[in-house]
Amino acid sequence: MLMDLSKMEQRYDAVLGVIRDGFTVTEVARKFGVSRQSVHVWLARYEEGGLEALFDRSHRPVSSPAQIDPRVESRVLELRRHHPSC
Repeated sequence: MLMDLSKMEQRYDAVLGVIRDGFTVTEVARKFGVSRQSVHVWLARYEEGGLEALFDRSHRPVSSPAQIDPRVESRVLELRRHHPSC
């Protein structure tokens, strides 16, 4: 993998390797040092959203069901400020 290219540029090169240059997914994966599954994901993203879709995506979950209620969190923080030694 070339280190002077951004991740998006490397992904785009990999996608073009399959689409334009006719290399197999296996060949492209080996050349870029990634799994075949990654190349398939990049191809699907590119077909769905073009070049913009190849940028890094956030790994942050949309929701967190186990997250504490904001009112409870606020109260806990308030108690900690008033009783720092506990």
